Amino acid sequence: MNKPLIITQVLGRPITTKKCFDALLAHTRREDFEWTIVDQASNSDVKALLTNYKPDNILMRDFNSGIVYGMNEAVYLTRKPGQDIIKIDDDVVIETKNWLDLFYKVFEDKSIGSVLGRRPTFFIDDSPERFITYIQMPRKE
Repeated sequence: MNKPLIITQVLGRPITTKKCFDALLAHTRREDFEWTIVDQASNSDVKALLTNYKPDNILMRDFNSGIVYGMNEAVYLTRKPGQDIIKIDDDVVIETKNWLDLFYKVFEDKSIGSVLGRRPTFFIDDSPERFITYIQMPRKE
């Protein structure tokens, strides 16, 4: 089995992006996944931050092509045949050491098509006013 491909897109949240990347690397053995970062014409602070991380692939955009196009491009250019894809937004903070093993245990159930986690960190550091909106959103199970 191929290692999963984690795809993260970045734009303009350096504090949140750093927390995301640090948590990913603190809770996941680097040799257990391949990593593609799509730089959606990020700001200079995010570009400087990216030099501290070593993804397998980095796709640089000179304009924000959008999440769907960025994902499709990353899949087309960097995914190996049969490789699982894990999309981790740049505001996701992984808190569980064995999350990747848990992910695969759930994913082994053939009746499940995707595995998702709730992400309460949405713009928490770079745009706190947007986090308030997130907190106030109605919830449905």
